[in-house]
Amino acid sequence: MFVWSLHLAGAAVVALTVGGFYSLVYQPLERQQSEAVDRTAQFDLLLVQTGTEGREYRRLRDQAVAIKASVAELRGLLVAPQEEAAYVANLRRIADEVDLEILDTQIGLTKTMATHSQTEVALRCHGSYASICQFLLQAEQFTKIAKLSRLELEAIKNSRGYPIQLTFVLYSEGESHDTKETRGVL
Repeated sequence: MFVWSLHLAGAAVVALTVGGFYSLVYQPLERQQSEAVDRTAQFDLLLVQTGTEGREYRRLRDQAVAIKASVAELRGLLVAPQEEAAYVANLRRIADEVDLEILDTQIGLTKTMATHSQTEVALRCHGSYASICQFLLQAEQFTKIAKLSRLELEAIKNSRGYPIQLTFVLYSEGESHDTKETRGVL
């Protein structure tokens, strides 16, 4: 009986040792391996998403740089406030070159919008059909942003020329109220 109790005690020690090893060593290692496999799968998924999102981010960043360059270029084209007189002087120079007589000029009030300002410049002229066409063609070549908003041409019998009234709208940069731009974000 003593031998059996010795065998039974040995078996209990082996069972406790195996049970302790299983619960204290094997299960935590198995749990860590499972967590490592899950994290690896998450990292693989994140790498795939980051690759796609990274390409999209680079594309959007490049697009934003192009838009900023376009805005800077357009700002360079805008007539600076109070440059209407210089614009009229250029129109007079062109009119002299093409033999168009400017009879009267009027610079209207500046209208301030949220993003820009507009000023109308009205001209009353007289000239031949060819001189009017050449004037309009050269006036369109200005680097400043201006739009011909009104053109009235009259035909007078037995006359060598045509009276014409033109109205140009000059666009200039308005005050920026964009707080992000002042912080350099845009």
